[in-house]
Amino acid sequence: MRTIGSLLVLSALSLVALSGCAPVSVIALEEQAARAESREQFDTAAQKYQQALDRSPGRVHSRVGLGRVLLETDRPAEARRQFELALAARPDDPEILDFLAESMVRSGDSQAMYRLLRGRAEQRNAVSDWLRLGKYASLAGDADVAENALLTAARLDRGRSVAPQIALADLYEALGDDSKALTRLRMALFLDLANVEIQDRIRAYGETPGPTFALQPSEQVG
Repeated sequence: MRTIGSLLVLSALSLVALSGCAPVSVIALEEQAARAESREQFDTAAQKYQQALDRSPGRVHSRVGLGRVLLETDRPAEARRQFELALAARPDDPEILDFLAESMVRSGDSQAMYRLLRGRAEQRNAVSDWLRLGKYASLAGDADVAENALLTAARLDRGRSVAPQIALADLYEALGDDSKALTRLRMALFLDLANVEIQDRIRAYGETPGPTFALQPSEQVG
């Protein structure tokens, strides 16, 4: 006959198993860290994430959380190390890849970002990878690389998706090239006539969005 004590031990072990073999205390620390982060109590959040990592160094969730908080507190070089370790554990995680690229640019090492993202884009030749390179090249202030990457994404997409058109519109707006920005918004409208955000952006240029104003993407025509 099982004693109450043995039943409690079995219950505790079951909780550990359900949590992916991570100690319950680590999960509690992550929850505390997430609450602090949501309240912009970043020092507390960093402390809790670090405590979780001290107890369970393989917790990618804690490592990404710590890196995210370090970025929020303008410590990109420290954040980069956390994201590098996280990406080593989850090499195909797009969120971690985004965070790592941002931390590289913000810590002044844009060349590392280019090696990372260009290498992936050239190897996989996926629309998402070229879009990512374009985004972070723009963040690094390299308009030529950003434009080339985004145009590559649009060509690979063959004018079927809104995302490359919007990304190009964003870049041209940032560069002050309203003509090219509006052209890409018209192409995005062609792909999604009901998109309110695209309509509002076109109206901001003093134009009236509608089927007759939409423009077939050049990547479809070619």
